[in-house]
Amino acid sequence: MKVKEKFMILAVKNYHRERNVIKRHKSAARRFFHSSLLTIICLTALALVVAGSTRVAHAQNDSQVQDVSVTQDDIWTRDKLTGDWWGARKYLSDHGIDLQFRLSQYIQGVASGGVKQDGEYGGTMDYRVNADLHKLLGSWEGLSVNMHARTRFGQDVNADAGAFVLPNAGMLMPLPGDYDGTDITGLTVSQFFPLFYGRLGNVTVGKLDVIDLVTGFFPNVGYGQEGFWNVNALVSALPWF
Repeated sequence: MKVKEKFMILAVKNYHRERNVIKRHKSAARRFFHSSLLTIICLTALALVVAGSTRVAHAQNDSQVQDVSVTQDDIWTRDKLTGDWWGARKYLSDHGIDLQFRLSQYIQGVASGGVKQDGEYGGTMDYRVNADLHKLLGSWEGLSVNMHARTRFGQDVNADAGAFVLPNAGMLMPLPGDYDGTDITGLTVSQFFPLFYGRLGNVTVGKLDVIDLVTGFFPNVGYGQEGFWNVNALVSALPWF
């Protein structure tokens, strides 16, 4: 009888623990959706206002204003999931503002070994704004401002797999562990200038995203999203710096 009671108590505890995990994931997903939607709306509105004011300034000096051609494409063949935004994306790009949004979701589990055999779900939302100040404000060529912000939600198995394994590089930013929130991971000002033999030099100052920096030297890394997820794929590149 005592064995059955212990078994029932253990089953009830596991049931409540699973319910708490599900509630935590649902709450994180709701916070992620609201913060991501608000961030996208604010960034798009800001970009439209800046580009619109720049277009008015150029129109006062130009006698002709070219119409922006709007092309409709199929969702299965377009380069971006949301398309050209009825011409707004191309218009912003022509005036020096490039907006990029990327949603990444991960379901991983530790099958054997490690610290804990468990499975977790989590994800990130990346917001990138690249402003070409020569196109936008008419400044000298090669000057740009780049911003990378990221929303992190859910859990990962980095801690469950062990201290030296770290199977998911994409979930390390903005902060590892049980972190839900949005932070700016990179904000830089860059200036390209010509060197000898047709080569270009670059000076960058500001807050650098470490994984962005590694990806700049080794594009195959793909910020731990398009390339290998495991952090060891990034660490193997560090001795080259």
